[in-house]
Amino acid sequence: MRSKKTSTEAALYLLGRRDYSVAEIRQKLAQKGYDENDIAHTVIRLKELEYLDDAKYARHFVSTKARVSGWGKMRIEMSLRQKQITDNFIEKALLYWENRIEQGEELPWVDSATDLLDRRYGKACGRLEMKEFQKQMGFLLRRGFNMDEAREALDKNKKEV
Repeated sequence: MRSKKTSTEAALYLLGRRDYSVAEIRQKLAQKGYDENDIAHTVIRLKELEYLDDAKYARHFVSTKARVSGWGKMRIEMSLRQKQITDNFIEKALLYWENRIEQGEELPWVDSATDLLDRRYGKACGRLEMKEFQKQMGFLLRRGFNMDEAREALDKNKKEV
């Protein structure tokens, strides 16, 4: 019969499935009933081994959510704060993404919003009815795009006549 996993083994198992922030790993290990001292030791060890790195986690999170999930900057920032990533790491991750946009390696936020609208609603024919405009605007705002980006994306998402 196998004995209970150590907190390090449990953390490594979790990290083998996906990336976690330091706060998320602490929370997961606490939920599994590990002692706070064991958790602290595990976190220190995993940081030394570079398996836990909030800066790297934030950069990867921004990249995934912007590119794959179609999230805007505001939603990404809010979500990282909920995951207890420090403002410094959030700013650096978003700045890294902004630099990639400036270098032409990634789509600008407005173009991402426009693509998202096109995939969800298709191209608009002429001027949208107020109800449809509000629906699409709300969709983009909930995805984390600011008002200016959403408005510009709505303007760009029209069929060429």
